[in-house]
This record gives sequence, C-alpha cells and structure tokens, in this order.
Amino acid sequence: MNQVLTKPLWVFFLGSVLALAGACRRGVPATSNDASGNRFKGPGIVGAVKDEAGRNVEGVLVQGCTNTACLTATTNTSGRFHIAGFNAPVDVAVKVPEDEGAGPPRLETITPVRLVDESVVDVGTLYVPVMPAPVRLGPKYPQTIQLSDGLSLQLHSKDISWPPAASSNDQLAARLLTPLHIPKFPELGAEKVLAVYAFFPFGTRSKSKISLRFPTTMPAGTKVRLRTIRELDGRLSPPEGGTSDGKFIVSDPGAGIADLTWLVVSR
Repeated sequence: MNQVLTKPLWVFFLGSVLALAGACRRGVPATSNDASGNRFKGPGIVGAVKDEAGRNVEGVLVQGCTNTACLTATTNTSGRFHIAGFNAPVDVAVKVPEDEGAGPPRLETITPVRLVDESVVDVGTLYVPVMPAPVRLGPKYPQTIQLSDGLSLQLHSKDISWPPAASSNDQLAARLLTPLHIPKFPELGAEKVLAVYAFFPFGTRSKSKISLRFPTTMPAGTKVRLRTIRELDGRLSPPEGGTSDGKFIVSDPGAGIADLTWLVVSR
C-alpha cells in the first residue's frame, strides 16, 4: 500500500532543493574581491584598517599569522586588505604591527580568526589604537608601574624579556581600547568582555606572573577572568582570576599574566 503524504508535494520538493543548494555552497570554494578589485579564492581574509577617528589607514602592513608562518598584505587607499594562501582549518592572528614612528605612534592591533573551510572571512574593521607615552622601568624589583587608563602592573624587571624588534628594553605602555573597537573573541562563548588593554612593546614576556590592578565600577567581590592573546595564532591563554574590591579589579593572589600582548577581561 502506498504511504499517505501529509504535506503537499511542493513542500518536499522545495526542501530537497534547499538542502542541495546548501550542500553545494559548502563544497564550492568562496571567492571575494582583493584590495585591487580582483577576484580571488579562499581560504582567505579580507578587512579594513582605520585609525581611532575612523579614517582609512593606507599603506600599512597587515599580517595573518599562524603557528607556522605569517602571510602579509598592504592596505590600499581605502584601507582595505586581503590575505590568501592559508591551509584550512587553521587559527590566524590578523595583526597590524605597532609603529613608534607613525604620526601619532600606534599600538599593535590583533583580531583572532578561525578559518574552517575554503571560505573568505571578512574580519571587518581593525582599529589601530594611539600609543600613550611609555613608562620607564626602574632597577628595583618587584616594582609597581602606573600605565595609562588606570592600569598598574607589579613585576620583576629582571624577569622581563623584550621582543627582538623592540627599540628599547626598559619601557612599557598600555591603552584601554574603546568598546566599539574590540573585536569578537569566539573562544569566550557566552562570557562578556569587560575591558581590553593593548600593550607596548607587543610580545614582551615575563618569567614570573605580573600582577594587575585597574579601575572598575563592579561591586566588591565580583569575579572576573584575565587572559592574554597569543601573538602567533590569536588564541587566548588559560584564564587567571581577578576580583573587584569595589573600585579596582585586582588579580587574585598567585594569579597574573606573563605575556604583554592584549589583556582581555571577561566574566
């Protein structure tokens, strides 16, 4: 006996067509326009670079770094860039390197991207933060230094190692990013990003944990998580604990960060 259909035939037909179309889209490499308007195939990354005032930044180097290599591109007159040549799946850190000689000097910006297939991912706009005046470290250790936007660090200068490209080996700077300029961090899932600080020189490391303190309006006792971004692939470090005292968030006893890249505060 024939089975009775409870839906019109066109519903089954339409569903089959849509399913087939979805399968085809997943199987065909995506294409996009590069910075010159030419078409290229993925996997790849496109985006734009702007300064804090929203102006296009032309002629700057953009890096797409994985654990094994960095691919590069240069922004055009519209601030647009494209980077292709990745082997998916792969985690990529899309970066605009810091530049002390720029006018005004800028900190490094970084956006984590996960390329899962042959698609071209648009990372949107990368905003380059202006670098505040750096603070010189003293010979005393441990020592507490006060950086911009209320951020203070307690560190051991003897434990600090500076990145190879650093112009000096005794100065640090940090800047609190504008909330609208903070990229998405898919690894955080449902966690809410409360604050992000960018450091200079980007990639400075410490053999011992650096304790943190920075302003907050959260009630006393509120717990937060402190992470930094790995400079090679954009992945987040394991979380460290911090607690609000009603005026400041302070890293918990024994907690802190070791890499001065970007500090991501979430809860």
